[in-house]
Amino acid sequence: MPSVFIIYDVEGWAYHHQAKALERLAPPGFDVASSGWPRGAGPDDVLPERAPDLIFLMPRIHAKRLRRAIAARGWTVPLLVRWSVGWPRDAERLPAARAVADWIIFNNREYWERAGRPENTRWVPNGVDLELFRVTTPLAERTPKVLWAGSQVHRRLKGYDSFVAPLSEVAARHGIAFEALLTESRSNKKRPLEEMPDWYNSGTVYMCTSASEGTPNTALEAAACGCAIVSTPVGNMPELIRSGENGYLVDRDLGALARHMLAACERHAELATAMVRDIRERDWRKVAPEYFALFADVIGRGARIRANGRPDLSAEVTVFVSTVGAPGFERCMAALEAQDCRFRLEVIRNVAPMSRAFQKMLDDCKTPYYVQVDEDMVLVPHAIRELYEAIAQAPEMVATLVRPLYDPHVGRCILGVKIYRHAIVARYPFADTLSCERDQNRRLEADGYRVDVPKREEMTVGSPELLGLHGLDYADTEAFERYATLVQKRRQTPERMAWTGELPHLFLTRVLDGGSRADLVALLAMIGQTLRPDLARECEKDYRTYDRLPLLDETLRFVDILKGTDTPTEQD
Repeated sequence: MPSVFIIYDVEGWAYHHQAKALERLAPPGFDVASSGWPRGAGPDDVLPERAPDLIFLMPRIHAKRLRRAIAARGWTVPLLVRWSVGWPRDAERLPAARAVADWIIFNNREYWERAGRPENTRWVPNGVDLELFRVTTPLAERTPKVLWAGSQVHRRLKGYDSFVAPLSEVAARHGIAFEALLTESRSNKKRPLEEMPDWYNSGTVYMCTSASEGTPNTALEAAACGCAIVSTPVGNMPELIRSGENGYLVDRDLGALARHMLAACERHAELATAMVRDIRERDWRKVAPEYFALFADVIGRGARIRANGRPDLSAEVTVFVSTVGAPGFERCMAALEAQDCRFRLEVIRNVAPMSRAFQKMLDDCKTPYYVQVDEDMVLVPHAIRELYEAIAQAPEMVATLVRPLYDPHVGRCILGVKIYRHAIVARYPFADTLSCERDQNRRLEADGYRVDVPKREEMTVGSPELLGLHGLDYADTEAFERYATLVQKRRQTPERMAWTGELPHLFLTRVLDGGSRADLVALLAMIGQTLRPDLARECEKDYRTYDRLPLLDETLRFVDILKGTDTPTEQD
């Protein structure tokens, strides 16, 4: 199990909360711990006793000292350093940071792009905890009130004296309350995080007047709590704010900020409603997988550098990846590149139906074992090796071995990633029927062979058998096809697929709480297939027919109307 050690600065500050979010949301296969680096402490006060597989340093000011301490211990641990300022601040220091760190992670896309996307760097945005920061005071019940928060340490950068104080006077002249929290962030005289959601829910407009930001986290939190955001074009605000639709992006000019502050007070409910919907894409539950995909990549590269001769299973295992160009393919391939062993890799592109792609694996395999990987899987770095070791040690009558993956969209462990004993399964070709894999398993088991599948009660998030993630990205057609098919499969095997009966309620709850487009598509797909069982197919899925799936056009049209991207006609 790869281990990640995250270093933040001070308890209660933004990095601390972000580190804890990553700890809490660590996917199966990762062991994550964190520690603060308080003022006056040295590297040896912070580092763990044993070397982790990766160290993620958030306060980059300590990078050089930390690198020396790591070397002094004889560790060959990859060091990933965070870069969280706005362009072009500290650009002259970037080369020195790259010389110290193995990888740098930017949370500001503009900075990463303007820096030229340097080698061994990646852009991954900050998230916001939508379980903590959410609307609790209805938008319609709020009276106009403007909020601002910033650190005394960065008083000038945040614009307190030049902009915030004059803006509070403008608000007062218009009878609008204005509350500014100028925080002594290096002391205990600051409002606890647990109290901030109530404070944000007391306001209608949040102002960001900064000259430079990596990510103004308070703006993300306020947006999630129902404040309309008026911001200078700093950090990732240009990526989030669609000016005039879900907030305002304004030049750092006092007159312009004042005019848009007043306009936002008048249009609060409209702007905030749109922003609450848009901010869902910044939920830590959606952002965290991007961090862990990068962690897996960096750990895998570090392992190859250290070992310079990782186990070579090329004569034993072929990994087949089937792809039709879905959104997750690159992430899937990056995870395979990060594996801690060598193997044969074959990519099966645009072969349909799915049963034919599976049959091609049977026909093309030249090794004793092969692993079937779908493009929506992200495997942990030891997955292929563990699959091989498990089936190599299994009784000879085990034809197929399955291990679970965690699917964040359905919020549970699923089956999973499979390794096959080729000499056996080659005698059982795939038929073009719905659930062609289950059909093959039935024939195998009828002849006395075994399919090794973990028990449902053993498939927990903490299980050491979990080998990765599934379903991080969904285009509309893929989401529709998947969930319509689950309803069909539940009709076939109601006991085995009973868990899918909980999904409509899960997706409905998310949709009512402002969930993602994929949640709405999934819900409507399941409803449509339940109401129209006569539309069920009897063969395996075929990506070439996705745009002709029954009820797909009607569903996506309805989704566009509900999401506000289309206007209903009289016929609708």
